[in-house]
Amino acid sequence: MKKAAKGLLKWALTTSVGFSLFAFAPLSLLMLLRTNASGGFFREKRISFNPDQPLCQLTDFQGRLGCLELKRLDIRNRKRRDNALKLMDMLQGISGLKFQDFNPGATNTFNALAARVSKVQFLNRKLLLRGIDIREDYMEWFGDKRSFEEEVVYLPNHPGMSEHQVEYMAETIKQCLTD
Repeated sequence: MKKAAKGLLKWALTTSVGFSLFAFAPLSLLMLLRTNASGGFFREKRISFNPDQPLCQLTDFQGRLGCLELKRLDIRNRKRRDNALKLMDMLQGISGLKFQDFNPGATNTFNALAARVSKVQFLNRKLLLRGIDIREDYMEWFGDKRSFEEEVVYLPNHPGMSEHQVEYMAETIKQCLTD
């Protein structure tokens, strides 16, 4: 029973259907009632890499699923790259938003599309109310020092996103940051 409840909770929080049906309404209400109350839900604990930490092994079933997914990895990564490049292009020049520099000659998977924003709580609240869930910084931003006025967020980017969803996200972020 406990595993089923955990699985249902994970589904509700990590799938667009689950989030829309179960998590969006209560989280939106919480955001409206208390803007700082939801901060704990969206902050992920920063953990340093430890090469001496033992690795957890996958079950046979997880290993088989992983091998099946590897067959589609190149297609999924290409879709992520296309999404990220389109989103960065559509949001170029927006005040209060900056993307990390990267080598355009390198093949970046854009598994996480990092952006710096000057009004992270404001943007997080506005986007969540419009159905877009961003994650606050849980990884390091390499290459330069972070300004105290900016926070790093990760914009949604996965191979299941349609072109329409990428355009909706870009337009919504533009509206939120230019209001």
